[in-house]
Amino acid sequence: MSFRTRIPGRRLPAASFALVLGAGLLGAPAALAADPITVTFQTTTDAAQNHLHVVGPAGAFSYGTIRLTADTELAGVPVGIEVVGTSLYQSGTGPFTGAMTLTYPNGDELGLRFDAVVQPAGEGTAVAGSLQVIGGTGLLEGVTGSATMTGGRTGPLGSAVEYEVTFDLDGLPDAAAVGPAERPMSGQVVDDPDATGVELMTYYSDLLVAQDQGALDTLLGDGFMIQRADGSYQQKADYLGKLPNLTAFSFTEPVETRAGDLIVLRLLAAAELTIDGKPYKPDPAPMLAVFQWVDASWQLVAQGNFNLPQS
Repeated sequence: MSFRTRIPGRRLPAASFALVLGAGLLGAPAALAADPITVTFQTTTDAAQNHLHVVGPAGAFSYGTIRLTADTELAGVPVGIEVVGTSLYQSGTGPFTGAMTLTYPNGDELGLRFDAVVQPAGEGTAVAGSLQVIGGTGLLEGVTGSATMTGGRTGPLGSAVEYEVTFDLDGLPDAAAVGPAERPMSGQVVDDPDATGVELMTYYSDLLVAQDQGALDTLLGDGFMIQRADGSYQQKADYLGKLPNLTAFSFTEPVETRAGDLIVLRLLAAAELTIDGKPYKPDPAPMLAVFQWVDASWQLVAQGNFNLPQS
């Protein structure tokens, strides 16, 4: 499950999309307009989550599993894409099969299985295949249909792939019905003992976008410290005096634990972020945050960011 948020009017560059949604959409909830929507998307991948092997004379055979992800907007709604596939190639040619999952902001998912063939193309590879809806959850449960896809990569096995997918779907609900749930008022989040770590991190990030130093002063614990992957760190006073410039963000793959008055949150964060004049990479990177329940409200007491500057 993932949670995503988008700053109005801003869009993260993690993926560009190409979808064609067919006509014939069914009744309630109201269907999207019959006019096709065309787009392409470029995936990213975490090598640590892939299992790839190269064997045989001169490495002629390659096989394994790979997980590719992308975030984009589909008909005005932020949608997460996950591709999990198994490959078996001889001299760069062979089958690539698996599943693609579309995740909407309200948590509803649509799964499609795919069968594709990969073959060499220039310095990289090309992929072409077909998809069939497996099923959906929530408002996507009744969606049926199929799709075709083409794409390719210019890097080595396991690198990002750019896809073009044409969906022909029946029963897709209206975009508003599967949009994100209304976010609680900020005061409600901070004062709610049952608030989730993702809700608190979203509130904190919204404050950074707004550069609301006063509200951040209240949210951050007196012992707050942030550690970054480049080795830099800041304590509360220095951090408030030199706030990072955050303009857009999204969260995926949250993992949360609770113990007593503490929430420990791990997630992947993609962000348009500048610190001390240095732009940071917008790709999803791990983040760790610790919130503590103090005097009937939540405080952020520690944060670790694992993204790096672009250069």
